[in-house]
Amino acid sequence: MSEREVAIAVVLRSAQWELDEAAFKAGSGRLTRTDCAALMHELGALSTAIKRYADSAFAGSCADETS
Repeated sequence: MSEREVAIAVVLRSAQWELDEAAFKAGSGRLTRTDCAALMHELGALSTAIKRYADSAFAGSCADETS
C-alpha cells in the first residue's frame, strides 16, 4: 500500500469506529448533542479526505467506473 492508501484507510476506519459508537449510543438512547456534533465533524473530515484521495488517485484518468 502507498502512503496515500494507508492514509485513506486510517480515515475510513476511524469514521467506521465513530459510526459504530454512535449507532450503539443511539440504540440505547444515549446519543447526545455533543456526540452528534462530533460525528458531523468526523463525517465532514471523511468527505474531504475521500475527495482528496479520489482527486489524487484518479487524476488524469478518463475511465468512468460503472460498478
